[in-house]
Amino acid sequence: MKNLFVIITILISSISVFGATKKHKMTQEEITNVVASTLYFEARGEGETGIKAVASIIWNRAHEKRWSKLGLAGVCLQKKQFECHNKGFKQANPIKALDKKAWIYCQKIAKEMTDGTFKPITTGNHYLTVKLFNKVSSSHWAKKMIETKIIGNHIFGRC
Repeated sequence: MKNLFVIITILISSISVFGATKKHKMTQEEITNVVASTLYFEARGEGETGIKAVASIIWNRAHEKRWSKLGLAGVCLQKKQFECHNKGFKQANPIKALDKKAWIYCQKIAKEMTDGTFKPITTGNHYLTVKLFNKVSSSHWAKKMIETKIIGNHIFGRC
């Protein structure tokens, strides 16, 4: 029952991120959950360095002028930015042992991000998989991306 309440609260919160309602301001716990879920779905198979690199992209965006008003959760929930949330907020619910370990690490990093102690390891504001880069390199943002680092299966860069 508590999980259902948390999911409903986060869904309502994600609506407020996009300006549909200003009545609910997300708590630090809700923001941490949105960020941790994003990290989990985007990078759980990339190890701790890969997870931290994706976290760095979220962090860097949230601290850049064009995204700063969104905050950490708003960056994660922004339309068409993180595939895991393209159809609305998706709550992580790990079952496998390796996924549980990744989830715990994602929560740790998300907590560091929300309490302000996070230290980014990449300087970019975009990333994509190496495989996807070869397919979409003709897209406008991928053409403009200046590669800063390759970590695991992801290319990180700045647009």
